[in-house]
Amino acid sequence: MPLKPYLVCFTLTLAVFVATGAETLPDPGKKPVPPLAEPVLNEEIIRQRFLVAHQTAQTPEARADVIKMLRGMKERESQRLLAGMLGDRSEVVRLAACVTIAATPEPDGYFVKPLMGLLTDPHPPVRIAAAEALANASVKADAVKALSFALIAGVGANPKDPKNKNSAAVLAAYNSALEKLSGQSSPKSDAREQSSYWMDYWKLNEEPLRAADAKALQVTEPVRPAGLPKDSFDKPQNARSNDDVKAAP
Repeated sequence: MPLKPYLVCFTLTLAVFVATGAETLPDPGKKPVPPLAEPVLNEEIIRQRFLVAHQTAQTPEARADVIKMLRGMKERESQRLLAGMLGDRSEVVRLAACVTIAATPEPDGYFVKPLMGLLTDPHPPVRIAAAEALANASVKADAVKALSFALIAGVGANPKDPKNKNSAAVLAAYNSALEKLSGQSSPKSDAREQSSYWMDYWKLNEEPLRAADAKALQVTEPVRPAGLPKDSFDKPQNARSNDDVKAAP
């Protein structure tokens, strides 16, 4: 039998094999080269980029978008920058800061006190976002106390007062945050009855909440910037149960 037809067929098959990428098959004698890993940026570089972007942002919306760069940051200097955004003059930026803090775990309660101040923010959406961020606090006692007092002050405010920013949605956010922090819930749906429930809960559980926080922290110094005068939250543990910190409506 003549071999020429078979040689032609073999030649055509080989040509197709090469043209369809067979030349890219790995050489068994060579080790595969792993893909280049994405460079891991340290937080100092991220902070520098954040400051440049924040300072050059032209609108509140742009500044709010820049805050996302600080999400999940673990170093105290990064968290200090994020907490500072809670004092921005624009409610859009304060809101973005609350949302970013809610997605940034921290084990020592650094964000709790800055967030507490926003429970009386002039803008209800910021109050709600602050409550939702406090609901994720790992150091719970002060968060529970602030939310309990904010809720009872909110239900006691005159609904016709134009300065009263405690809408039904705000009060519901306070209640939901307390439920998440405590793992319990009020059997009542009325906001006034819920506020009574949480005040009773706080009075009954302050000591175990603070004991749990102290065990988790294993530190004796209060979590606050150095150099500031002490407030009611920095008094000795045995004196805290008599403190009444009233939240403004």
